[in-house]
Amino acid sequence: MRLMSGLAALLYLLPSLASDVTMELGELHALAVNKPLFDGNSKPLSVIRGTGTTELGFPMEGPQNAVLTLDPTADFPIIVAGVEIQPGETVSLKVTVADPKRGFEVPVYPGVEGVLGSAPFVMTIDRVYGRGCPDSYEFSEESCTQFRTMVVDWYCQDASYQLKSNQECHKPQYESMIKSCPSGFSLEYSSNTCSKFKQVVANKTCAAGFDLNSSSCIKLLTASLQFTCSSGLLHGEQCIGTTVTPATAYCANGYAQRNGRCELMLIEEPIYSCSGGTLSGGRCITQLTEPATSSCPVGFYSSGSSCNKQTTIAATAFCEVGTLSGASCVSIASKPAKLNFEYGCPDGGSLKPGNVCYQLYSSHKSMALPEGSGWDCTNEDVMPGEPATLICERTYSASMMGTSYSCETGWSVIGSNCQKSTSTAVAYSCTSGYTLSGSNCLRNTTTGLVYSCANGTLSGNVCLVSNSSDAEMSCASGFSINETSCTKLLLKPYDYQCSSGWDLSGSSCSQATSSAATPFCEPDYSISAGKCIKTLVTSVDYECEPGWVLSGSKCSTTLKQAAIQEGCPIGSQPHQGDQCINMLIVSALPRCESPYLFDSVNLRCEYTDIKPIGFY
Repeated sequence: MRLMSGLAALLYLLPSLASDVTMELGELHALAVNKPLFDGNSKPLSVIRGTGTTELGFPMEGPQNAVLTLDPTADFPIIVAGVEIQPGETVSLKVTVADPKRGFEVPVYPGVEGVLGSAPFVMTIDRVYGRGCPDSYEFSEESCTQFRTMVVDWYCQDASYQLKSNQECHKPQYESMIKSCPSGFSLEYSSNTCSKFKQVVANKTCAAGFDLNSSSCIKLLTASLQFTCSSGLLHGEQCIGTTVTPATAYCANGYAQRNGRCELMLIEEPIYSCSGGTLSGGRCITQLTEPATSSCPVGFYSSGSSCNKQTTIAATAFCEVGTLSGASCVSIASKPAKLNFEYGCPDGGSLKPGNVCYQLYSSHKSMALPEGSGWDCTNEDVMPGEPATLICERTYSASMMGTSYSCETGWSVIGSNCQKSTSTAVAYSCTSGYTLSGSNCLRNTTTGLVYSCANGTLSGNVCLVSNSSDAEMSCASGFSINETSCTKLLLKPYDYQCSSGWDLSGSSCSQATSSAATPFCEPDYSISAGKCIKTLVTSVDYECEPGWVLSGSKCSTTLKQAAIQEGCPIGSQPHQGDQCINMLIVSALPRCESPYLFDSVNLRCEYTDIKPIGFY
């Protein structure tokens, strides 16, 4: 809103102004004095007045931002709302509208006294503020609301499904048609054929001159036996001669053949003895006792007859009430702040309790009475011989200068709210097995002392140290010491013997013999039934009928024929070729952006935005 005026003699009251209307005030006439003048109702004589509405149609109310520019041709500076403005200067002003019905009233008067002339100026309010709701918002009790909707984002919970336009999720499943084969045949899915494996025993054959014998082919060759003698002379099928062989040498029981004779080694344990200590095996043992060395495991310290260790870790801090902040628990309470209106006396009066302005005026009798009404005047003689002085005083309502927020003692103003922060001590806790100590957790561990020996063997808390030395050895009469034993060697010549039917002569045995000669055959022949025979064996050959495959001793073939298509499984439909399709259908799920919520009746996302009633 723009208000253009020049300071002169008369004031024209403006009608209500819309925010986009520019109007001329005409000329405002004022006396050439640099202070505000008031009428009989304590109202300023020269003011800029106006009302208006916001772009949303709300009446002007509250603080307004105005810009006033004094024309460079002005004959004198002016004072607007207590601010002095020089010619050519532009100043930002804060104009407060306490009563929307009355609009704004801004006092204006010359900045110097006794100068006649004009002071053209332009006052601009670019945007009118009023108490109400923003554009497209509606009043709802004590707030502004706006109902919003948006399209639902439908989606499929299973990513393998495809979303359709009717809020359904589809997923095709493909499978082959049901096929069958005649009895005895097997279905081959890769080729859609039926196959049947058939196998028979192959025909056996042998080479010429060979005879079939079960699983092989054989041919029998024969030859005459031959004879030989290992000793003596061959006579027909007998061997005649004398056989001489060494007699068998042996030793009497207990003796052993060694070095061409019979020996018997007698062995006895030696006799041990000790001049001092205790005999143990072949050693003399002397045992001493020494105190064992005591110590504690790593990390433990000795305390009397035990070892102790203390483990310290930081305790876990938590808040029973409030939020952890540093070393304290902080709770923040909030409530609306109190709105205060600030009043003042822009015309030079003094503000008194009750939003009342007090003004004092004094003048010689030759001076004019003060302008305005509500004055209470008296004449006072200041000094004898001096002219009397006119003393006037009056009270009038103060003007609202602005607004502010306040809180109770102990609360802080944050925007249009009051906040109070309360701090409490942090609580601590420890894991199982630990004991709380301040902000730390302690755990004491006790174990026994560990004993060790530098020498000897540990026994309880002492060390047993043994000294060992060789015992003295001796042998019985006739025996001699041989390392760790006592030995005695007995000697005796060999005894000889012959087998039954043989005659002993010195160390030889003799016998007159007549034995059958040993029969033998040519290589590769064997004796059977008094003659030499040789059997040739070859493997059997196998043959199959044409069209059959030989495998070992079997002939096999695979019979094939086309599979029989029975149709699709229940619930499926024919698709392409021998494929069937079954369409799985599930309902799609709705999804709304925060803070929108899904409306299952209207199938849309809804949200009501709430704003406080304020100046817009």
